[in-house]
Amino acid sequence: MNIEVMMTIVVSQRESIEWFNLWWENANFSNIKSALCIGDSVLRQVRGSLQNIMGVPCSFLGTSASYNDEMFFRELEFFFSFEEYKFSCIIIQLNSHGLKDFSYTEENYKRLFNLLQKRSKKIFVLSLTHVTFPNSQKDNFEVNELVLKANAFTYQYCLKHQFPFLDLYNIMKNSGYRHVDHIHFERAADVYMASEIGKFVINNSHKKSIKSFWGVTYICETKGKTLKFFGVSIYKYRKKKNYRISKILGIPFYVSYNR
Repeated sequence: MNIEVMMTIVVSQRESIEWFNLWWENANFSNIKSALCIGDSVLRQVRGSLQNIMGVPCSFLGTSASYNDEMFFRELEFFFSFEEYKFSCIIIQLNSHGLKDFSYTEENYKRLFNLLQKRSKKIFVLSLTHVTFPNSQKDNFEVNELVLKANAFTYQYCLKHQFPFLDLYNIMKNSGYRHVDHIHFERAADVYMASEIGKFVINNSHKKSIKSFWGVTYICETKGKTLKFFGVSIYKYRKKKNYRISKILGIPFYVSYNR
């Protein structure tokens, strides 16, 4: 099969509209590492909430291209060609575009993760979320069967190669939040999904390396109240009226207080 025929087949498997979206947070600073999110519009929707919750800048590479399409790798190469920007970690949700038309191969996954590991040693993988029928909260079982197949393949690869994997499919399916179309959740779900991703990232980071991983120490004060990291009660301070806790873990956190 010649290259022209192969390219015609690949192009015919793409969607009628393909898009590519780039976002560099704190782009006017070259010495600040950001977290990098890679995904489609589902992950793009929560990028801002994730940044606020984790307390670190979150850059974003968004694309509709299937990760089994050469277009996806060309987009990655273009994004990473801006070598002045460095990334403390990469959070990737392998998007649902092209589920019906592209087969999954371990070779493509290996190529992808090898490329990502050149940019960061800390890679966190998110599953796809469930799909409903447009204007309905009823599950689209036919599409979800493909989504679950993709998630299972990704999970097995991550298990084999020891990449942390988060099952967002079941987290969001059991969350009670509604879809506004077939795939995107209502905006009220943004903070919830971002918190689940943030907990996942923190829980899968070694405590001793977290400080250098994030490159920043966060400071807050409490007055004898229960301090919560992502809603989980960790420490209680009563010794001083105002207690500075900048050296507890040295990690960014979302803080709330029991009153």
